[in-house]
Amino acid sequence: MTVDERTVRVDLGGELDALNTGAFMTAFHQVLATSDAALIEFDVNRLTFLDSAGVQALIECQTAACARGRRLALRDPMPIVHQVLTITGLLDDLGLR
Repeated sequence: MTVDERTVRVDLGGELDALNTGAFMTAFHQVLATSDAALIEFDVNRLTFLDSAGVQALIECQTAACARGRRLALRDPMPIVHQVLTITGLLDDLGLR
């Protein structure tokens, strides 16, 4: 994770699925609580798998960020993650960069 005044960048790798979304959400809420950055950016270029629980977690992150007046963006998704977000119709909603 890297932080500057305007952006928090969180590197995600491996799988975001039902087995690890709880830990992911806990970490995300820590970021929200400890940073005032306007943009929270998930660098997903090493995320190799995203299931429905992972998609739900990203939606919850987006909702929580917006509720605090912040933006969420995804950066550089792997083709499989890009495909999942396209199929679910979330590619634009999650602020692809």
